[in-house]
Amino acid sequence: MAKNCERTMRRNTNAVVEDLLFPGGDPDVTATSRRHEAIYEILTTMPDESYNSLKERADTFDWFIPDALSRGRIERWHARVYPKKKTIGRFKEVPYADILYLSPQLETAAWDIVLAVVAHELAHLAQNHQVICDADLYKKQEQEAWELVRRWGYAQQVKKLNAVHVRRDTVEKREIEESKAKIETAKARKQGKSGG
Repeated sequence: MAKNCERTMRRNTNAVVEDLLFPGGDPDVTATSRRHEAIYEILTTMPDESYNSLKERADTFDWFIPDALSRGRIERWHARVYPKKKTIGRFKEVPYADILYLSPQLETAAWDIVLAVVAHELAHLAQNHQVICDADLYKKQEQEAWELVRRWGYAQQVKKLNAVHVRRDTVEKREIEESKAKIETAKARKQGKSGG
């Protein structure tokens, strides 16, 4: 297992924008959203190995970060054909683009949760994970992504997100059990009235 890195600034905003990694290319993160702020923090602090992997994949993915107030709209996804770097004549055509979706719900989530979710999705891209796969590979890729996020220095954020998931799962299980009990009670009452 690789050693966790300390989160320190490794590159500036201009580098992230020039490498075509920042959504929309707008470096003014203060004028955007919490999701953009998290993207900025993660991209400027992640270890070079992971960052370079994302840089190599810059032409194979795009961001979908819908405005929190938007109820719906049509988006046009650009063809993923353009120079990855400012090197003349270096174009790469890909048949599809992976879309990294960041929910508007993240705008109201705790900062640690936003960081954990954004880092997790970027980790999938950095590791070139398959989007369509069987359940076993999916589980393996999830574990790999979370491990990489921890190595990037976000172990506390992952721990907090896991606690949120456990609480949510507990509440959902309780609600399911309560619904089942209500259904059984209603069935018993109905049988009592008809057969009693």
